[in-house]
Amino acid sequence: MDSLSKIHELSFSTGGIFAVVLVCISILTRLARPGKRYNKAKVVRVSKTTLQSWLTWDTPPYLSLGKYIKEGYYSINKPLGKPFAIPMCGMENTILPPKYLSVLKGEDRKDLSLCQGFEDMFNMTVTTGKAGRHDIVEIDVVATYINPRLSQLLPHMLSQTDYAFDLVVGDKPEWKKFNTADLCFDLVFAETARVLVGEELCRNPAYIKAIINYSKSFLMSGFMWPIRPPNWGPIRDFFYWLFTWGLRRDVNRVFEFLIPLINRRLQELETSKKSEGGKEEHIDLIQGLLQMKIPEAAERTPLRHAHRVIHLSFAASAVSSALMMHTFHQMLMTPEHIPALREEITNALKENGGWTEKALLEMRLLDSTIRELLRLNPPSVFVGQRTIMSPTYRFDDTLTLPAKTRIAFPVMEIHTDQDNYPEPMRFNPYRFIGSGPGAEGAKAASRITEDYLAFGYGKQACPGRFLAIRQMKLILAKLFLNYEFQWAGGPTKAPKKLNRQIVEGQIFPDMSTKVEIRKRLT
Repeated sequence: MDSLSKIHELSFSTGGIFAVVLVCISILTRLARPGKRYNKAKVVRVSKTTLQSWLTWDTPPYLSLGKYIKEGYYSINKPLGKPFAIPMCGMENTILPPKYLSVLKGEDRKDLSLCQGFEDMFNMTVTTGKAGRHDIVEIDVVATYINPRLSQLLPHMLSQTDYAFDLVVGDKPEWKKFNTADLCFDLVFAETARVLVGEELCRNPAYIKAIINYSKSFLMSGFMWPIRPPNWGPIRDFFYWLFTWGLRRDVNRVFEFLIPLINRRLQELETSKKSEGGKEEHIDLIQGLLQMKIPEAAERTPLRHAHRVIHLSFAASAVSSALMMHTFHQMLMTPEHIPALREEITNALKENGGWTEKALLEMRLLDSTIRELLRLNPPSVFVGQRTIMSPTYRFDDTLTLPAKTRIAFPVMEIHTDQDNYPEPMRFNPYRFIGSGPGAEGAKAASRITEDYLAFGYGKQACPGRFLAIRQMKLILAKLFLNYEFQWAGGPTKAPKKLNRQIVEGQIFPDMSTKVEIRKRLT
């Protein structure tokens, strides 16, 4: 009996191992073999699977989207006028050729949703709860409340910009060393806080630190995933929930500041309604949210508004921080452009009575410089992300895509196509000024065209671009006018190469560089 028992155990063990091996071989074979050339919508796929990349010692897909988009643009989009598909954030995305940009001009939010596109990318409902999802209120509050008040906000923005430089850099004439990324995050988040959270929190260092930490966690939870789960509903959701505990921790730390402030503002609004006149209105994002006409009570809660504030803080500050990093790197590589920028800023202030609306408008070279930096360094290699919400969406006679298809456009390739821009890879700060060497005609940094898509396109293009450009003009004008900067250790210590990274299609500047900065002596 003992012998029979041992034989049975051995057989069971061997059979179990054999079954496991078969399952593993099956899974590996499925992962390793090329996916179907076309998806269900008959759109050609351009990419390798993750396992294929590992087995061939190639860069994994989440770090290769720049390469795949370039391949798809020049082999499919441009010559054939057809879309191609790539994986992004663990899901398939359809990259459309530029001829379909016109569709976004007449789009209906109910059919093509920008908010659902963000939800698909960042899984906000899973990672931070239903109250953490993106919605159209975030778009509308900027368009209808912030943008009409930009002139009123200018004095506050000027004061906050000075505060940011004093806080982070100081006014000493000695060189002070910084990691470039830390310097830019600290400056930009401190500068943008006034418009976003008002006078109560904009100069609170603990709040600024908390919102920076949240933004870094948001980036990590959204893009920095070397391995992603299959898009299998509950499994994917559980994976994202489990591994984003740090994001929820940082959200809650920011809410310790935001929710009490929002509650106080609500009480002020109630008091002002009952009295004649009442306290003078605040001018900031929080006030705009509280004054929005939102029908559903569940969408007007302090928690819901707090999520909107942190979403828009990330959008307003993290992207501008990356642009400022690109500015430091570019200006240190081409310092010959700095004297002309300083001269323009000085003359604009002198001729227009200081930091006025007119003075900012007269800083045309600075505006063109920002536009050129965004042309070469957009936030992402794709833009115009939408998710199809209708059962099908017909783009023209040759292209109809089904519900839940995620679409985007190849902005990096459009921006660097020599048919759109001569010498497309050369940084030319005069390109959009309308005069000067190599100029192509005056175009404001915030202006969107079919060959300039840094802020998206169509009805759901970024409404915050006017605020973003104004903030960057202020902070860069103050930087060029009042400070000197160099590579850490001196001009001869420039890095041999700047290692810009593209992760899940998002463009990240080299985060390892170091610079020195000091107050100008003149």
